[in-house]
Amino acid sequence: MIKKVKGYVQQHKLIQDIDGIVVGVSGGADSICLLEVLWRLKEQYGYELLAVHIHHGIRGAEADEDQMFVEAYCKQRDITCRCYNFDVKKEAAIRKQSEEEVGRLLRYDVFQKELATFKKGVIAVAHHQNDQAETILFNLLRGSGLLGLCGMKPRRDDIIRPLLGVSRKEIETFLEKEDIPYRTDSTNKETLYSRNKMRLELIPYIQNHFNTNVIKHLNKTADLLRDEEDFLESQARKAYKDCVTKKRNDFFIDLGIFLELHSCIKRRVLRLVMKDYVRNLKDVTSMHIEDICQLAENQTGKQITLPKGIIVEKNYHTLKIYRKSEDQTMNSCSYAIKNIPDVVEIPELSQKVTVILYDHQQYQAKFKNNYTKCFDYDKIEYNLTLRTRQPGDYIHLKGMKGKKKLKDFFIDHKVPRVQRDQILLLAHGSEILWIIGYRVNHNYVVTDVTKSLMEVTISES
Repeated sequence: MIKKVKGYVQQHKLIQDIDGIVVGVSGGADSICLLEVLWRLKEQYGYELLAVHIHHGIRGAEADEDQMFVEAYCKQRDITCRCYNFDVKKEAAIRKQSEEEVGRLLRYDVFQKELATFKKGVIAVAHHQNDQAETILFNLLRGSGLLGLCGMKPRRDDIIRPLLGVSRKEIETFLEKEDIPYRTDSTNKETLYSRNKMRLELIPYIQNHFNTNVIKHLNKTADLLRDEEDFLESQARKAYKDCVTKKRNDFFIDLGIFLELHSCIKRRVLRLVMKDYVRNLKDVTSMHIEDICQLAENQTGKQITLPKGIIVEKNYHTLKIYRKSEDQTMNSCSYAIKNIPDVVEIPELSQKVTVILYDHQQYQAKFKNNYTKCFDYDKIEYNLTLRTRQPGDYIHLKGMKGKKKLKDFFIDHKVPRVQRDQILLLAHGSEILWIIGYRVNHNYVVTDVTKSLMEVTISES
């Protein structure tokens, strides 16, 4: 184990020229193995260790015992240990996010805080080959692109994963052989979370019925795909330099060069532009990127609107990316629905949107009005946004063949121009699921075969 991890660390240059490592230690087999291996290597590499344990305030006495175990383990090996206590359940309610996600965010906030202890430090986490396989399968089932199928990298910024070259079985064998104790989290055996279901049910099923070496093969696939990803990214950056220029705060894409690129490189170039422009791709979805690609092929003079008031405009020889002036964007807004259940505040319109998921069998029908609607969540393939109108918006209405432009809907219903920009929409790309206060998209109504329902309620904020 020590030799294998050392080889992996050297291959990926994970602890080269560092003076300290912050190690996330839960007390479980993975993190104890990580801490033990790094402790045995520290004299050779000359770094200091700082163990960090997070008590999430969820599992009561069991979590208390985990903390005491980690403290005793570190004391025995003269490793500095710092423990943090959080009420994750309470924090999740405040943030309106899942306990799992909030726990992860709090952990990494603490890791980053403790990283300041060192001048050239890194954060070590205990992901291994089984975790990698779960990540790849999880992303595959979600319809991820190439980047998601690459899985976790050995190093990402300040975070290193020294155990990514070993399996869970190798970890347990090492601990047993060296007579090293560890704690077992009882919730790991519960199948409430998708990750646990994948680990406890899906992967064993694949191993028993299709391929006993699925963990190894998925990790090998991830290694190969990372090479492919690195190459494509390098080609995209080269193309970016060739066809993208920046003037003041606006970006211009030379269509003479851009349109000759492979579609794969086009999408990557656009993502690089958007990343440079907005610094964060959180609100720019794959559908937005596809819309820009289509715009590049269209006639001159067309434009589309993206979140954050960004305009992409097709001119004779260029695509221009810019923002509307402040007075133009006064009523324009766009907010992604990230985690369901979710509560989204729309300050521009003084509205609040509550989104809840129900299982069809558990759902009890309630009185619905113009500001509470249910949708067939099984038919929703991409992220949803709550926003005001954009060019190209359309809706499918009951009793009508084909789609109806939102612009035509407003005209038919005699909605004044001054009010059209203040009507909130539930959007799936350019397709409108709900013109709030008016009509819903007939393609997303709940039927007898619906399994998951999404209830959306609008109220004043």
